[in-house]
Amino acid sequence: MTSKLRTIACGLIALIAGAGCERTIYVERVAPSGVAPIAIERPADPDGAVGWWPALRLGKGNTLHLAYCDAGRGLVRYGHRDQSGALELETVDSRGAVGKYLALAVDDSDTPHLLYHNQSTRFLIYATREAGKWQYEQVAWGPEIGMGSRLLAVRGRLYAIFYDQDDGGHLRLAIRAPRAERPVGSADAWQVRPVDRAGGQAELTTDLVVAGDWLMASYAHWNFVDSELRIGALPLAGGDWQRRTLVAPRGDQVGWQSSLAFDDKDQLLIAFSTRQSGRVYFAPVPAEEMLENAPRLVRDLRRIRLAAARNGDLLLAGALSDDADADRTSLVLLRRRDGRWQRSSVDERQPVAGFFDLAMAANGAALVLYSAAVDRGLWLYDETRTSTRVVDINATPR
Repeated sequence: MTSKLRTIACGLIALIAGAGCERTIYVERVAPSGVAPIAIERPADPDGAVGWWPALRLGKGNTLHLAYCDAGRGLVRYGHRDQSGALELETVDSRGAVGKYLALAVDDSDTPHLLYHNQSTRFLIYATREAGKWQYEQVAWGPEIGMGSRLLAVRGRLYAIFYDQDDGGHLRLAIRAPRAERPVGSADAWQVRPVDRAGGQAELTTDLVVAGDWLMASYAHWNFVDSELRIGALPLAGGDWQRRTLVAPRGDQVGWQSSLAFDDKDQLLIAFSTRQSGRVYFAPVPAEEMLENAPRLVRDLRRIRLAAARNGDLLLAGALSDDADADRTSLVLLRRRDGRWQRSSVDERQPVAGFFDLAMAANGAALVLYSAAVDRGLWLYDETRTSTRVVDINATPR
């Protein structure tokens, strides 16, 4: 149907039904790429589960960093792959039931930084490796604190956003400055403050990016009945958190999942979904005004993550629900190249458990780290390499 005929059809539908017509982006279904996913780790216990809250980042020279929660044993695990192709896995933390809501950042020196919840102590923990050893700091305390967390390393500082459940819930901002810039006599490495009243939930996802001299965040403002999608901004030079509504409440809990990326023209893009229908919308982020009538990209995706490459390619990964079988959630990739969107499956052999993360190399190659629902293990879909040798460099104590 041509765009003119579609406009006429939408007008007729609106007159008959008394409602508008939702714009949609055409997505072509294509065959899988043929890339065979790689098993990173499987649970030692048949009743265990590995790979919850996985996080994936590319560092210098496309070095691969990944982290995840071994939910069966309550461990935080980290892996690093350099140019040799060997992926070395190690246990970061085993002190309590740790690893919920894990977030990962990699700085300019290729140093990993992790943020995660300790369910035994209720502390949000920060971990990094210094002089070959993992160091730990307590960031904040509270029941389920750290939901929806994102972590970013920018110009020697670390920035994190996450939800708490204090007094109805807040979105919090945490900043860790270099030691030389901390106030004299300060014992706290992290400065944490609430920046918005917003109820948190384990399924909510947020995002955090740098746009010039600003830190930009996307998140849901949820009041336990409905939600709206908001954009937050913080000047990196210092100042107050600024927030605005991007998409107003509309009865379908909009913004439950959101993800940000920049295209090759440095335009900030956003993908966001609704909780009730799983509909995913995609559009440029307006400079000041609200985002209205964003076109729908796809439906029935329960989790999403967006990434971009320098060559102009865009990727959206999502967990696609099966209406006939709620337990069969498949992982799909939507790729935009030369203005056209195509959809393919990542792993046709088994459904996913719902946890995944996405990264994209400069040449547009996709990497997806995900937990599988059948063998309950952690898998890597990697278009940059045909094989990876996995080495566990230490035992995982329990």
